[in-house]
Amino acid sequence: MHIGIVSHVSTEQLADYLELSGGEPSGTDGATAPNLLIIELLKCGHSISVFSLTKDLEEGMECVVRGEQLTIYFGAYQKRIRQSALSFFNQERKFIKNKILQVKPEVLHAHWQYEYAWAALDTKIPTIVTCRDSPIKVFLLYKNLYRFIRLLIALIVFRKSTVLTATSAYLVTELKKLGIKKKIHVIPNFEPDWLFEKEMHKADLQSPKIIMINNGFDDRKNVTSGLLAFQLFRNKYPNAELHLFGNGYDIEGAAYAWATSKNLNENVYYRGYMSFVNLMEELSSFTLLVHPSREETFGNILTESMALGVPVIGGINSGSVPWVIGLDQTGGLLVDIEDPKKIFEGMERIVENESKYSDFRVSARRQAFDNFSAHNVVNLYSELYLNPIA
Repeated sequence: MHIGIVSHVSTEQLADYLELSGGEPSGTDGATAPNLLIIELLKCGHSISVFSLTKDLEEGMECVVRGEQLTIYFGAYQKRIRQSALSFFNQERKFIKNKILQVKPEVLHAHWQYEYAWAALDTKIPTIVTCRDSPIKVFLLYKNLYRFIRLLIALIVFRKSTVLTATSAYLVTELKKLGIKKKIHVIPNFEPDWLFEKEMHKADLQSPKIIMINNGFDDRKNVTSGLLAFQLFRNKYPNAELHLFGNGYDIEGAAYAWATSKNLNENVYYRGYMSFVNLMEELSSFTLLVHPSREETFGNILTESMALGVPVIGGINSGSVPWVIGLDQTGGLLVDIEDPKKIFEGMERIVENESKYSDFRVSARRQAFDNFSAHNVVNLYSELYLNPIA
């Protein structure tokens, strides 16, 4: 089947399926879920055409990157993002629409309910739209003109769409608040098989290694509570370490500055951004993931951690987090992430003894495999590709 994916993608993550000579657009680093889906669809024997936008090209330019079964058509964003937004991404949408009509895939799968989805729907080719965030939540978080325009674009997309999916039951509830009456299929993100196959490292519970992974240091991520909880934890486990990964988590970032001002940097290491594969290699060596985010529409880092057999701590009221970890706490522990002491108590409970810790690891991996494995999720999408007007 010839499937068109309309989305941000990362050339690096898809390199094994492309003939690269150097100098190609890198695409977008934060597009792990679409990249993983593309790889699984290629393994199933499908032919994939990707229609994407990048800041790596000069305005008006385009680039085609080819492989045996995979072709990526890159177009350029306008130089000024404000200009793009005020035009409702008209230039970008025109490129995507025209390129799709030239290539003519049998079905389209657009990711994120914004300019990509709008352009795909305008081709009149059967289109599945996957929602990955709540546009009203994002607008209320940032409250600026750019996010308001994105909200308006999402409303246009919802009106035009016939097949919608969302990555969690929580996100469906949030989208329904916008007045959407159409059915929204719940199809979660998934983890690749190789994460489940990685051997679980032996953990030193007397010197636990704690990891937190976030992009951006803001109230929603609530990393401050995690830092406070770690110092409580370190009172009992003085050799414990906390490693922070993600954009904004290097020694020049806001997190480091805040923690320094509060004298909370003892045994804390700021690692910054790391590519997906390298980050997963690092994650597999840690004892425990602490994720104090106040709200997630899915929570990829939770499923990644569980798939590797690394137990997790998340917020009991943090959007989709209880659904991902399991309401019965199969994948880890659900705590009040507003209270650093509660986070600390959860950390302490997980590393209390070898037997209990082993049970947590096995249970976490089982929760991820049963609910977020590639085979299960790709089958759900495949059914929609075959019947995209259902």
